[in-house]
Amino acid sequence: MSRDRIVNTPLPVTISDSEVITTPFAIRDSITTAYVAITGGTKTELVAGVSGYYLDLIQISLANNSSVAVTDITLSDESTTVQKLSVGLNSSITLDFPAPVRQSAKGVSWYVDMGDISGTTLTVQAQFL
Repeated sequence: MSRDRIVNTPLPVTISDSEVITTPFAIRDSITTAYVAITGGTKTELVAGVSGYYLDLIQISLANNSSVAVTDITLSDESTTVQKLSVGLNSSITLDFPAPVRQSAKGVSWYVDMGDISGTTLTVQAQFL
């Protein structure tokens, strides 16, 4: 089977009786985007859980537009800490995960939190599968 035919055919594709090409996830209509701005030390819901579904994290971006570094950012899946992050002053970071970060349970929310830093706003954008 030619490469062009494989690329332009909906997956999975059976090449022979023993070879099947699959993808780890479907992209179209399965991406959820979240955006929040955090101005204090209050745990903020990044995306609400969806009953019956996992929302696995595939990308997250954080931007700090203040003159103070934010070194105590916590990304959590309901009450489980998933990642600790830091963003320098007047800086941003983007993390693209080679494999989605798995959500611990169906229907739970993702949260982001930072220390109570006066005059600092942290903007967070994320994509979930």
